[in-house]
Amino acid sequence: MKAREFMTPAPLFVEGVSSVKRISEVLQTSCHSFPVLNMAGNIIGLIPKNFLIVLIERHHWYHHHEHK
Repeated sequence: MKAREFMTPAPLFVEGVSSVKRISEVLQTSCHSFPVLNMAGNIIGLIPKNFLIVLIERHHWYHHHEHK
């Protein structure tokens, strides 16, 4: 059996640097874990849904400040 036989053709993923909005979107799905992609679009890991929830609950994110 090959992965393409049982995987969805458009899997959900999160980027290594994702917005809170994006994480909120994937948390609303029934998936239990998500591939993590780097800026080049390569898979760099897998993150479980419950870990994403903990990151949000503990406010573990950074604020992007534009330089003017």
